[in-house]
Amino acid sequence: MGMIHRPRKSQFIACPVNDECVTATTIRRLPFSAIELTCDATQNPLDPTCVTDEYFSVWFKFTAPRNMTIGANTIHSNYDTILGVYTGTCANLTEVACSDDDGPGYTSLVFFEALAGKTYYFKASGFDNDDCGQLFLNIFQVPPYANGIEIGAITRLAASKKQK
Repeated sequence: MGMIHRPRKSQFIACPVNDECVTATTIRRLPFSAIELTCDATQNPLDPTCVTDEYFSVWFKFTAPRNMTIGANTIHSNYDTILGVYTGTCANLTEVACSDDDGPGYTSLVFFEALAGKTYYFKASGFDNDDCGQLFLNIFQVPPYANGIEIGAITRLAASKKQK
């Protein structure tokens, strides 16, 4: 009797297109939102990290058309996210902002001042080696003032008692 050989399924996993800094998804205008599954993303040991370890990273980039305050968050993502923002080249990145659990439910939230003509790289990652899932990334311009108060100046609001 002869042996029957069955072809094996490919062992290759299709990584997201924006798995590396050099293939970051270009953001053309703000506001920007993306929903992406991250479990097939990889961990590059050469990537910058804003916390100890980061896993399942995907990249986005935006060039600011003018000076502006930018906010970004991973609110509604279904896993523990980290969000880092960098400038420079992919071979030499400098951290601008970093968030781990600054948003609700282990999500991330950053604000920073962007300069006209400068490119900003956004790296969304999982906190641990089993933290991946459905990423919700939102990047937006923060209005300069709301009722005369600079948005970035508000860090904590005091609670007050309800009046009867």
